[in-house]
Amino acid sequence: MNAIRRGTTPLLTCRITDSTDISNIKTVWLYITQGDKVVIDKLTDDVTISGKSVSVRLTQEETLSLKAGVMAYVQMRLLLSSDLAYATQQDYVPVEDVGKDGVIV
Repeated sequence: MNAIRRGTTPLLTCRITDSTDISNIKTVWLYITQGDKVVIDKLTDDVTISGKSVSVRLTQEETLSLKAGVMAYVQMRLLLSSDLAYATQQDYVPVEDVGKDGVIV
């Protein structure tokens, strides 16, 4: 991902590129931090699993909660039904601002 633009609804997708079988996922955490604070926290019910990809759509409200100009860190953690736990590397993503703040309705 190149950047997260505030006030938008981006689709974040993590692709599992190794031989890990994710067909039996028990729990997913996908979270975005800025500084030492978790700003956006998505759980299993929020994600879509397709093949070797796990995707989540952010809301306008969620992206507006991010601070523009401050790097965001995206990470996903998985727990399989076999109780094996995995974590992706943190992906560093810049947060860009929009000219007019607020939710479009």
